[in-house]
Amino acid sequence: MTQPSFQPVSEVYAEQTVYGQIGPLQVVRLVRSDLSLALTHVVVLGHPSLGPTFIAGFPDTEEGIGLADQVGQAVVQALWIAATPVS
Repeated sequence: MTQPSFQPVSEVYAEQTVYGQIGPLQVVRLVRSDLSLALTHVVVLGHPSLGPTFIAGFPDTEEGIGLADQVGQAVVQALWIAATPVS
């Protein structure tokens, strides 16, 4: 996991973790801070015209972040497999 490099999706979301990048797609964890119960989301960011693709959401707790970390790595792996040509 690397430190965030993209601008936040909006002022409502703050980027916390970058799990990886496959081509133009970047898998990140964002925290939504405008609710009484903070939520953390695994999101795929790509071309600005496509907007973010929300994969999963969890409570922004230690357990939720642990789950998000596992899901984020799985999404990176799935994108890598999908982008790898079959010979």
